[in-house]
Amino acid sequence: MPAVASLRVVAGRSAPRLLRLGGEIDLYSAPAVGEQLLAIPATDDVVIEMFDVRFFGAAAITALLEFRARLHHAGHTLQLAAVPRVVRRPLDLLALLDVLPCWTLTTEAIAACARPVTQ
Repeated sequence: MPAVASLRVVAGRSAPRLLRLGGEIDLYSAPAVGEQLLAIPATDDVVIEMFDVRFFGAAAITALLEFRARLHHAGHTLQLAAVPRVVRRPLDLLALLDVLPCWTLTTEAIAACARPVTQ
């Protein structure tokens, strides 16, 4: 059975833009998630809530890194909120927590968007 992933815009008219990612993001579903992310304009900071992610593979990390690079190039940030262990652990093992910041609460991630871009 193919993995199922979902990405939806929760709040897209105010800064930062709030997205919600859930399901299993693996080699099968990550390309579609990546395409959805790239369709989002790089005009604001973005917070992605991830509390409903059940699997997070290497292809998912690649999709987020590509999205983060596009936002960063436009002077905006990407923050991850409500990050479960299944997401945080591989990011930590790959030393990517500075590049893809993970926050326990959505409000913390939103507050982090107000900080200047440094990387």
